Amino acid sequence: MWPVWAPERLDPAELSAGWEEAFARRGQPGFPATIQLYLHFAFCEKSCRFCQYFHAVPKSADLFARFTDSLVQSLERLRGSTGQRRVSNAYWGGGTPTALPTADVRRGVRPFRASVVVSGEFTCEAHPGNLDEEKLALRAEAGVNRLSMGFQSFDEGVLSHIFRTNPPVARLRDLVRRAREAGIWVNTDLILGLPTQTQASFRADLDEVLFGIRPSCLTVYRYQPTERLNDAPPESMRFSRAIPRATLLRALWEGYLPETGPDDRPGWRFLRVAPFHVTALAQRIAFEATRAFAPGRFARELPTYACFEAVESQLIGLGPGAFSHLHGRAWYRDVGSLKNVSGDADPVLMGTRLSPLDEARTAVLADLHARRLIDPRAVARRTGADVESKLEPALVAGVREGTLRRYGRWFVPTKAAPPAARAALIEALLPPEPPAAVRRAIASKLDALKPDPEYQPDLLKFFADNLRDSRDGGDDGASSALKEWMQLVGLQGAGESLAGASLLRADESELHFGVRPPPAAPLRVVVAWDRGQNCYFRIGPYAVSYVASKGAAAPEELHFLNGLQAATERAWTESPRPYMQASGEAR
Repeated sequence: MWPVWAPERLDPAELSAGWEEAFARRGQPGFPATIQLYLHFAFCEKSCRFCQYFHAVPKSADLFARFTDSLVQSLERLRGSTGQRRVSNAYWGGGTPTALPTADVRRGVRPFRASVVVSGEFTCEAHPGNLDEEKLALRAEAGVNRLSMGFQSFDEGVLSHIFRTNPPVARLRDLVRRAREAGIWVNTDLILGLPTQTQASFRADLDEVLFGIRPSCLTVYRYQPTERLNDAPPESMRFSRAIPRATLLRALWEGYLPETGPDDRPGWRFLRVAPFHVTALAQRIAFEATRAFAPGRFARELPTYACFEAVESQLIGLGPGAFSHLHGRAWYRDVGSLKNVSGDADPVLMGTRLSPLDEARTAVLADLHARRLIDPRAVARRTGADVESKLEPALVAGVREGTLRRYGRWFVPTKAAPPAARAALIEALLPPEPPAAVRRAIASKLDALKPDPEYQPDLLKFFADNLRDSRDGGDDGASSALKEWMQLVGLQGAGESLAGASLLRADESELHFGVRPPPAAPLRVVVAWDRGQNCYFRIGPYAVSYVASKGAAAPEELHFLNGLQAATERAWTESPRPYMQASGEAR
């Protein structure tokens, strides 16, 4: 939500000064103790067709060297005048961090260790095709203690279709073994439902990982269609149908604890039952319990990367494409051009300025969304904002309208709040949104900047797309399709819920659903007549697509979209009359 609320270009020197204060005063009101670091490696050796994350394929090795120069400069700037910084958790993501040549990794490890001490989990994403023993050793030297490696599939036909290659399975076994010997916890990924994949090929992949490669954890994701590869998985490629009961029983016997849950969840994990892993699982359960019952009383930080989900935390993002959250100051993103990256260039930062009151709004809205206890006094202590006079009146009004119940100083969300009253409460807790004309004007300015070599066009597009009222600038039948679809699924307007998410706003061309708690932006759902265009799913005459805040949908958003698809399919099947009259005219 906040990064695209009212974006502007921000001064790196001003934000650096803000980070100095954030480290100096961490743990005080308005300055969360949780400070995390994210490094974005925006490069891949080639682009997989299923990937939705910001990345580029460099045309020369010189770009890697200049990126490393930039990274070293950013780390030295972070170290500043006070020396080495302690961060709660760290994450090297991308792109592909292991695509960086060994010599450049070696150049970056020493300044990283001189600048940063990671207290908890330190994750690095890896591609098995460009990870070797020396790169693995350098990551261990940097302090990496969790490796996330994507296999996706071992079927050559499937891999060819998604433009991906994997080394031989024997090599993968060796990489996982060496990482575990170095004390690194290894997660691996498979994807269920890739185009051309069959149940038989997926089951062979599953057996090979669980019983041959034997990582610390296997995460199976259900494939989500992308713009470049819009083949939705068939019904046969659901978890309950593709993963045999015999495999689950054998996994238990071999020391894995399989997750359970609904068929439409985005991922399914197999966790090895070992002391280290059980401890991590217990820490995660404790974190979830604390967040549910005492969100203002974190006894300690969670030492795993789940801490990135905490609302009240700081996030330092380094590298083009990386997000940052300077609590009480700004949400912003580095939108600098990859062509210009170097040790001499300052980052190009764009985002929305925040106040402590905005952070308090985020905390209260997150508790409301999760139906947790809301304690205005605790929120005020943590954020340093005047919650009593600025936000508590809205909560009191929520009690009158039946959205909340009050017990002393605490407010508790009701389970069956009137949709209109819930929407009114959300509206009252948010600051006034910039008028549509202002948002369109900002989007136009961002479009005008795209040819500027200082900016990366794809990153400007992220802001511009989220500011526009519609994706195409015109109705083109979208309004009638949206209205008819809403009638089909029984959705009347803002404040109502569908597939487990609240509808925050309904425009002429799209719907805004509050799938994730603020500061995450609403998920924008677009319904149009099916003309064979790229979309997330199509049922009857409707093509339904989405615009996520970071380009790629988060797991919670994918879960919601799957629920939306199921609700549409159910309503279409059970509809007493064909909803085709208007669509026949539009098509």
